[in-house]
Amino acid sequence: MECNVDINENVTMPELMRVLKKASPMKPAGPECIPMYWWKNLKTLRPVMLKVINNEIKVESKANWLYEGRTWLFTKKGKEENDERGKRLITSF
Repeated sequence: MECNVDINENVTMPELMRVLKKASPMKPAGPECIPMYWWKNLKTLRPVMLKVINNEIKVESKANWLYEGRTWLFTKKGKEENDERGKRLITSF
């Protein structure tokens, strides 16, 4: 997905809705520990979510959880633990 973001502009509700629509509800929880299912289904929180996102962008927040992810290295099924080509990186933002 191409990212054409101007940090001087606010994220809009249609942009937020497009991201939520594309996100899998089974995506694991990020650093805030809220699974994507709840982000997608707690519709009354969307205006608040949008306000927080725009505020964090404007104030150049130190809230690292907003943009940092966690990465795990898994061994693919049927591959040896020491086989570097048999690894898969999974990152959650």
